[in-house]
Amino acid sequence: MSLAYYGNPIDLTAAAEPPGLDESVLRGYLRETLLQLYQDYAMCQEFRLAMIQLCRAEVAGLENSAEAVKRWLRGELKKVSEVKSAKLFQKIGRQNARLMLQSLAYWMRRNGVPGLVLTIDLARCLENVRKADRGPGYYYSSTALTEVYEMLRQLIDGSSSFEGMLIAIFAPAAFLSDEKRGVDRYQALKMRIFDDIRTRGRQNVLAPLVRLGEQAI
Repeated sequence: MSLAYYGNPIDLTAAAEPPGLDESVLRGYLRETLLQLYQDYAMCQEFRLAMIQLCRAEVAGLENSAEAVKRWLRGELKKVSEVKSAKLFQKIGRQNARLMLQSLAYWMRRNGVPGLVLTIDLARCLENVRKADRGPGYYYSSTALTEVYEMLRQLIDGSSSFEGMLIAIFAPAAFLSDEKRGVDRYQALKMRIFDDIRTRGRQNVLAPLVRLGEQAI
């Protein structure tokens, strides 16, 4: 049995009429499906709780916190109390973001999507601009830059946990040459990606670091 649909939330009463099913049978199936989702421990608990709310929103008449959960997932939620009813008690941050990302990759495969490609551009991280000269957008202090490199190191170390995901990091040439803001400032990351020996004029596309003209990837 499948409750897959496209369009408005499912009306279980209407869905039960054509095949002659009892509505209670459909509701029992729905409860079992949501229970199986909650017990799928390949995903972290916060992700499972969030997905349950989104799934409940697809069935007419079921209470849910889907809109608040969507803002929570996008990092747009101002007060975490808005998702308290979904049993979510903290925002997505450095302490849980990687687990959420791993769970997303698994969730997509679980629902028939072949995989996920995540691209990260480090160009802004390498910019060292005085506050008076800054334009719109985010700029990274030395401390914040170190945290970015630490996050990248953690992604590399946990790469075996990302099912069906390709992560491509794009960086300008300064990533390799700038001693203050480049990879030299965080040796733990450099040791994981740097190619000490390479063939001149030929790139190894399977290497963790590939040079494309003046850009590193």
